[in-house]
Amino acid sequence: MVSSLVTDPAGEVAAPVASLDRREFGASVIVAAELRYGAERRGSARLGNQLNAVLSAIDIYPFDEPADRHYAQSGTNSNGSASRSAITTC
Repeated sequence: MVSSLVTDPAGEVAAPVASLDRREFGASVIVAAELRYGAERRGSARLGNQLNAVLSAIDIYPFDEPADRHYAQSGTNSNGSASRSAITTC
């Protein structure tokens, strides 16, 4: 969702997010870091500015215990094998 707000600020995600109270929407520091990494890698000033605008308008949550355990567990299947697709909705 955060990525959609950055790349398409007036897109279909914008209206539902705008209707939320600020305390109802945010991102983990890991999501923020990954988005910043992507913007830096692309070298786009426009993308970096838009990302900064979005991140400054939402709460950024720390990644503390027990989040680390949940992250680790969400990335495994019931048989214990790795599956990171489970955490793409962050």
